[in-house]
Amino acid sequence: MSEMRYNVATRDWVVVAPERARRPEDFHASKSPVTGDRLSHREDCPFCPGGEVNTPGETLRFCDDQEQWQVRSFPNRFPALTAEEKEGTPIGSLFQRRLVGSGVHEVVAESRLHNTTLALQSEAEVEWVLRAWSQRSLELSHKRELEHLVVFKNHGASAGSSLEHPHSQIIGLPVLPSSVRRRFDDAFRFFQKGKGCLFCEMVRSETEERSRVLVDSYGFLAFVPFASECPYSVWIVPKRHSHCFALSEATELRELAGVLQQVLARLYFGLRDPDYNLIVRSANPPGPGKHFFHWYIAVVPRLTKLAGFELGTGMFIRPSLPEADAEYLRQLVLPGK
Repeated sequence: MSEMRYNVATRDWVVVAPERARRPEDFHASKSPVTGDRLSHREDCPFCPGGEVNTPGETLRFCDDQEQWQVRSFPNRFPALTAEEKEGTPIGSLFQRRLVGSGVHEVVAESRLHNTTLALQSEAEVEWVLRAWSQRSLELSHKRELEHLVVFKNHGASAGSSLEHPHSQIIGLPVLPSSVRRRFDDAFRFFQKGKGCLFCEMVRSETEERSRVLVDSYGFLAFVPFASECPYSVWIVPKRHSHCFALSEATELRELAGVLQQVLARLYFGLRDPDYNLIVRSANPPGPGKHFFHWYIAVVPRLTKLAGFELGTGMFIRPSLPEADAEYLRQLVLPGK
């Protein structure tokens, strides 16, 4: 029998339809070759070593002992927003309101190798990527014209990626998106009622319940949310209350690297390298939410498609149980483990 579940963090209802339940192998990606089977270098790739001339204006570079870059960031050549440092004021009538598209759009090349991804990299390599996200976010947050920063990764064509080389992006917006504002508002209402931090309470509840937990480390909890919209979605939430990812300590990023790598490796090997979106849900360092918001990482595999019901209602039909998703991923034996 189907049931409807409520996500207290997003105020969204999800239809869980166990009669549509599918086996894990039914979700296996059909891509060929998978990321690890590609060439390690492509001459026509602008992000591979040797293509640095195609990505001018480098903003960050982490090198190994041989002074070879391992992670680097630079402006997107085809930015969603222009890099003009201009604080705009909305103009136009009520139904034609507009604003100068001033913001920031950067790319983080996550490795020298064309045929790798965070799931296949070492914990040290993943830590470099996390440090790049944190450092660039912190530096960009000082721009007065930016209201919100989002760090995200599109892995695979169906997740929106147009280039194979492992990379992520950082976009700074001159406005606060409505979905972000709604999350802030929901967390604030929870806090205002004297219930503390919504996400701290969620971590406590999931830790006690256990059935949806994938990784439980000293400082982080990775789990399949009770009412996640898509199969095999995973949230990684810090146990220490913090509203801003960019303010994470070095030791936390080192631990997070291990947790994130393990989660993505379970998706890679358990579901045959599925396309996915990764989003760092965070407030800005000087922005609102210090006491009531709590940053986290959401990983959303692209295993289902939007149809009329989803577009017409804003709700999702889930063909698998979150508890079953978590059990399958948790019991996987990873290569080399």
